[in-house]
Order: sequence, then structure tokens, then C-alpha cells
Amino acid sequence: MIKLFEQIKYHYNKLFRRCVLLLQYFYVFKFKLVQNQNFKKIIKENREYLKSNSPFFTLDEFSVNDYGMSESIFVNINKPIKEFPTYSDILQYSSQFLNKKSIEYLEIGTSVMKNFYQMDNYFMSSKLIAYDINPIPKKYKHNYTAYNIQSNFKNSKCYVSDTDNELYYFNGSVLESSDFKLFNKLFPDKFDIVFSDALHTKEGVMSEYQNIIKNKLNDEFILYFDDLDFPELLTTASEIYRDLQGNQNKIYFTTFKTYGWVGQYERMHLNGIISSLDFYFIFKKNGISLPRLKKITQ
Repeated sequence: MIKLFEQIKYHYNKLFRRCVLLLQYFYVFKFKLVQNQNFKKIIKENREYLKSNSPFFTLDEFSVNDYGMSESIFVNINKPIKEFPTYSDILQYSSQFLNKKSIEYLEIGTSVMKNFYQMDNYFMSSKLIAYDINPIPKKYKHNYTAYNIQSNFKNSKCYVSDTDNELYYFNGSVLESSDFKLFNKLFPDKFDIVFSDALHTKEGVMSEYQNIIKNKLNDEFILYFDDLDFPELLTTASEIYRDLQGNQNKIYFTTFKTYGWVGQYERMHLNGIISSLDFYFIFKKNGISLPRLKKITQ
């Protein structure tokens, strides 16, 4: 009886999830019709890049280390995704409003690096740093060598890749003081864009902000959060917004719904941008229509 109940529950949940995704697809269809040509170009080029670089992750690797993803995400990680924006597209579009071409970019929580390498493909003459608790994924491991910190000394936690951009991979935890202290020593410069997508807990997000991000944002910056619909994360991001308001003259916080890694194969995520730029105004002005677009004021 228990086994039968579990089977019924499994099939019910599976059917319910499919119905939710189908309804969501029709809901977002109207938003696809009003995007500007520049944004459409970014989306098209990202989809072409993903298609030409698949697969990103294999079953053999997933069975050893899931890199923080569920099985339902893994089964869709290499599938082509449709045209509605992902956070990768929005990050790239948003970066165009920064008053510089060479970007200092930090991504905390890179997992299998599917987003990170879309950023590398888009930016030019820039510095991109990955910070993740997992080892470098097998797909990209051969691109990296141990980072020479000083003469005759290579650090086992940091790696560098020789490409058109400067790429670094730092293997560390956002909760381990020895890790973020070493990170700050290795990378003392400030960042233009920080993408937060690591440990989805209040403790994790506040730790990365206090110990890695807070004092390392340029005057003009984008601090981008994924998965703010996780418990306490929206209130945590709001606390960070209020803290940054005390240190800066003009700070804005914009939230919206969009897709992540696997596009239409999962529910949209609540994302947020804390920035010196008013992206609520920028998106509205440029015809970028996103579900649940909202300006947070307190």
C-alpha cells in the first residue's frame, strides 16, 4: 500500500510540474513580443553558443559530484532552451549600461560553469573570476593551470586560464574564513559586476556579502542575485540593499522573474539587481518587459 501511494504521489507531482511549466510558457509568451533588437541579438548569440558547446555536464560526472544541482535540473542541463531571457542574457544586456568596456566580473557559485562561459564568450579584454566550493568541472579542467602567486609558489586553491579574457577559478567556500581571506589577498581589485548564485541560505548570502563583496564594488556596479524566492533570500538581499544605501549616494534595487540554466524546463526564478544604475527605469525605457518587474524602495 505504501509503495502504491508513493507511485501515485510521484506521478501526480510529475504531472503537476508539467502543467505548471506549460502554463508558465504561455504566460511568458507575451513578454517575448516586446523585447528590443539589441536584447534579441544577445539572446540569439547565447543560444547559438550553448548549442555549439553542449554537453556541459555528463551522467558519469553527475554520479560522482552533482555540483549543487538536482536530478530534475541535470536531465535538462544539455537541452536547447527557447528565446525567453535567462539570467545570462540579462546580465550581458545590463553590463552595456556600465561606463566601461573591460569588465571586472566575479561569479560566486559557478557550479558547472554554464553561465560563466557565456559571460566569457560575451565580454572582451575583461577579467572573470569564478568562486566555487567544487573542483573545476571536467569539461574545463584542462584549460586551467595553478595560479602563480609569487616566484616558485603555486596555490592549490586558485587556477588561471590563458584566453582572450583573464579567467581565474578559486576553489573555496563562502563560509570558510581562510578561503575568503585568501581570495581577498589574491584579488584586491574592485568589481564592476558580481553574480551571487552560491549557497542559497541567509547565512551564505550574508557571508559572501560581508566578507567578499561589500568593500569591493566599484562606484558604478551591478550586484545580481539569482533564486531570491528561496526562504529568507529576498529579505537578505533587501538588507544588503539598505546597507549599501548607507555607503553610496544613489542605489537601486530591481526584482523580476526570469529563467535560469535550463530555461523553460523549470520554473522561473525571482532575480534581483542592486546597482548604482536604476534598472527598473532602464528596462522600462528600452522595452525590456520581464514578469513581475518591480522596484524595491525599502
